[in-house]
Amino acid sequence: MPAALEHAKQLGRDFAQRREDLKSTHPRLMIRNTKKSYIKTPRRSQSLEKVGRPTLEIRDVGGKFLDLNDSLKRISMADKRISMAEKRISMARKQPKVRLRGRKMKFERRKKRCEKRRKRRLERRKAEVQS
Repeated sequence: MPAALEHAKQLGRDFAQRREDLKSTHPRLMIRNTKKSYIKTPRRSQSLEKVGRPTLEIRDVGGKFLDLNDSLKRISMADKRISMAEKRISMARKQPKVRLRGRKMKFERRKKRCEKRRKRRLERRKAEVQS
C-alpha cells in the first residue's frame, strides 16, 4: 500500500508540474510571435515613482494564476461558435428563398394583389379602347 501512495504522490506532482508548464507554453494561451519589429515585451519588473506617492512596483507573473481548464474550455467553445456560424452561413447560401413572416408577409401579399389589380385594369382599358 505505501508504494501505491508514493506512486500517487509522484503522479500528482508530475501533473501539477505539467500543468504549470502548460500555462506558460501552451500555444493557444500564451501566443508567441516571432515578429519583434513591432512587439516590445515589458521588463519582468518595473517600478514607478511619483513625488509625494509611494513607489509602485509591477511584476509580470505571466500565466501563473490562469485557470487552465477554464481557459481551454473557453477556447474550445469559441472554436465551436465559429464552426456553427460557418455552417449557418453555408446553409443560408444553399437556400435561395427566405420565407417572410409577420408584417413583411402581409406587405408582400398586398403588393402582389395590387399588381394583379393594375394588370386587370390595364387589360380592361385596352379591351375598351379596341372595341
